[in-house]
Amino acid sequence: MVPSGDGRVKKLRISLRRMMCVSLAGLMLGCGLLYMAGNYTRVQILWNRSLEVLSSVTKERNFLVANKGQLKRQIAQLEAQREKAREFEGEVLRRIDELRSVLDSASKDGIVPESEVLIENSASDNPSDQEIGGAEIDCEDAACGRAHPQFDLTRSQFRSYLGGPSKLVTRLDETIDLVRSIPIGYPGNGHINSLFGPRRSPFSGKVRMHQGIDLALPLGSGVRATAEGVVRSVKRTSTYGLVIDVDHGTRVMTRYAHLSEALVSDGERVCQGELIGLSGSSGFSTGPHLHYEIHVDSKAVDPVGLMEAATNLLRLVEVDFHKDTNRYGAVEG
Repeated sequence: MVPSGDGRVKKLRISLRRMMCVSLAGLMLGCGLLYMAGNYTRVQILWNRSLEVLSSVTKERNFLVANKGQLKRQIAQLEAQREKAREFEGEVLRRIDELRSVLDSASKDGIVPESEVLIENSASDNPSDQEIGGAEIDCEDAACGRAHPQFDLTRSQFRSYLGGPSKLVTRLDETIDLVRSIPIGYPGNGHINSLFGPRRSPFSGKVRMHQGIDLALPLGSGVRATAEGVVRSVKRTSTYGLVIDVDHGTRVMTRYAHLSEALVSDGERVCQGELIGLSGSSGFSTGPHLHYEIHVDSKAVDPVGLMEAATNLLRLVEVDFHKDTNRYGAVEG
């Protein structure tokens, strides 16, 4: 070694042992540095990954925070729809119960079929054996065929009329009003012993046209209006005896004849099922009973179809709503 100061040469002797120690120390130092560098790199990689995860979580959090209001609004809308569905279901069930109640009060099980009617329309040899009466028309002067309107309604027709959920409440209200305004069901708790149509007159013995049906009722039994309406007249005639006519405002009139007592007066408004009189045997009658007529557009029609209508409609209501209520459980909109 030559120092720059005095120019003299100096010799530095390093033993092999020292050199090996220094080399070993340098090697260890290098390995340590390399190890530290590797660990630092791994730490940096892990740190970067952590930053990426943190960034993703932060983005998701920010998204949720940003959409929190929208989620709350959606939840509120769902709650409102559920409440609306509950209210709708309640309205439907109330109307169904009301309709069922109206039909149930008007219906009567066990109507006597024509094959079992005590006096058939063709003619009986002993017509005076039964309590019958009422208006009769010569068959030569009127068509003796049955003016029997059809009131049969199938399940599919009933469903089609009711429509979807959006129209259901309105349709039920209309149905209830209609059922209350048309004469359905029985005017008294009895069985039919003389049908509408040609029969052998208990008075003349000739085949005459019977304008209504005769309902067997004990003397003084209650007679009820079969629909809402206004009493057109309460009077006595030679044929009908004490008779009540009720106008139902839909081109329909009902007549209740041979009464022993009237419980309403002219112009009085009556409700369906309201007691309007008591059965009797006034006028042309062979005994206590009720003669019942339905007139449509001033023409007498067979009452049996409408008398059975309450039971038929009640059956449809039970089938469509009691066993199939889920069909109307959703609200449109």
